[in-house]
Amino acid sequence: MIWKRSVAPGRLLTAQAQLDILGKEVDAAREGAERIVLEIKLECQSKVEALREKLSGEEEKFRAEITRATEQLETIRKQVVEQVSVAQRSKEEAEFRLEISRKEHAQLSAEVQKLRTDLALQFELREQMLKANAKNESNLERLSTERDSIVRDLAKASGRLSAQTAQTIQRHAKIYPEHFPEVTVNLDSLL
Repeated sequence: MIWKRSVAPGRLLTAQAQLDILGKEVDAAREGAERIVLEIKLECQSKVEALREKLSGEEEKFRAEITRATEQLETIRKQVVEQVSVAQRSKEEAEFRLEISRKEHAQLSAEVQKLRTDLALQFELREQMLKANAKNESNLERLSTERDSIVRDLAKASGRLSAQTAQTIQRHAKIYPEHFPEVTVNLDSLL
């Protein structure tokens, strides 16, 4: 339903003018809003660009740190590999020395065992020699005693023989003075 009203012509002008004014205000408001939107858009684009630049700078720093960390990690890895290699060589050298030590130990143990056997044999021989010496000394003492006894017996027998010889010579000299003219027997000298 349309309302028809009768409006006075002066008022019509005023309504039209108000309408034009409102249209201009709407246009101005639209232009203002478009300008605000454009300013906000430009500001957002500026902030986005600044954020992109900041992010790009941060990303470069992050990549530089990653590169530096990777390089450090590679350096550490090389050091670890070198240390492992040195440790492996040291281990192999230690195992080699240990094997040599074991062989030397086995050889020395065999030599010590041989020396112990030789020493035991030497002690046994020494004991046998000491027993033989003791037996020989005993025999020597017995033989010395026997010799002394024989010497005494020989001295006695020699004395008796000398006395008998002297007596026999004196008897024969008395009986046969012609056979013993120069014999004078001194019995004391024979004894």
